[in-house]
Amino acid sequence: MRGEKIVSCQKPSQRRAVVKEKARREQKLTRAQVVAKVWIAAKSRCARCGKTCKRPKETYPLDPDRGEVNENRPRSLGGDPLDPKQCSLLCRGCHFGGQSGAHAPTAARMKQVTS
Repeated sequence: MRGEKIVSCQKPSQRRAVVKEKARREQKLTRAQVVAKVWIAAKSRCARCGKTCKRPKETYPLDPDRGEVNENRPRSLGGDPLDPKQCSLLCRGCHFGGQSGAHAPTAARMKQVTS
């Protein structure tokens, strides 16, 4: 008792914030779980052209039938890559069909860039 160092605790509001942040982190899915959910929901079909996609482990990297999970809203504009509702499955041709292999332009992407 005497000579022991007294350790001060965080303020209650700070503790509450730490607990809430930890709960939020635990509720979030990992990227691998999101990708698996998107593949299941899409039933291995491209969201734009409807072509059957192959899993990345089954194909070589530049195969046009290779399926890739795309974030509908770019991260730079506030998109969340860990939300399955904001992701879609695209074949490589639809995903990287833009000029010089860039992301293919879509109406939604053009609207976001211009606004």
